[in-house]
Amino acid sequence: MGAPKPIRINISSRIDLLTLRLFVAIIEARSIARAAERENIAASAVSKRIGDLEQALRTELLHRHRQGVEPTSAGQALFQHARLIMRNLAELEAELIDFSGGTRGQVRIWANESTLFGFIPEQLASFAERYPQVRVELQSNLSPVNIQAVMDNSADIGIFSGALPTGDLVVH
Repeated sequence: MGAPKPIRINISSRIDLLTLRLFVAIIEARSIARAAERENIAASAVSKRIGDLEQALRTELLHRHRQGVEPTSAGQALFQHARLIMRNLAELEAELIDFSGGTRGQVRIWANESTLFGFIPEQLASFAERYPQVRVELQSNLSPVNIQAVMDNSADIGIFSGALPTGDLVVH
């Protein structure tokens, strides 16, 4: 007779972002009441959410005592991941706000040398002036390599010269 098998929990369907944010606030404040005040939510509602989370995860996350709370080992693990998730969400929000303000992103252009010294510098200068939030990555390669890079999605735009096979690519 071996050790009991751990119970699998589908965690993504059991945790919502508000509860994660509240959990992080509780650990940082070391108190459900102070976290509730900071988040402008009734302490009873915060306590209920955390209790429901503990039940859904089938593990205790907090040691509750008169002076406040402290995380269990499972609570500490959740806190570390939850804090990272909250940080990533804040970064995502900032990035999406940048997108809502206009065109932003990155364009990967692979070009052959003859075009790099021909029309590309002038075109790129005009593009950069018009779309300052778009980062242009420029790489010099042989024409067949540029075509393959677009086919492989290593490049967004491939500039080449000559009559070369391009497969399904749209060529202008």
